[in-house]
Amino acid sequence: MEECVSQVVCLCHEAGIDRVDTILCSLPSAAFSPELQNELLDAMFEVLPPGGKFATVAFWQGLVLPSG
Repeated sequence: MEECVSQVVCLCHEAGIDRVDTILCSLPSAAFSPELQNELLDAMFEVLPPGGKFATVAFWQGLVLPSG
């Protein structure tokens, strides 16, 4: 499946999933505009209930890549 995380609410709904327990994010967020970062995080946190776990993985390349 290739989809954008901004569609996670629809994807979960289509799969019959209301909420997820954990999100592991490895997107290169530092390379995204602040607006896109907020859009993606908002979508992820819409399916993550209070008490759910969120972890992100950062790669060293993100330090040298331009943001936005």
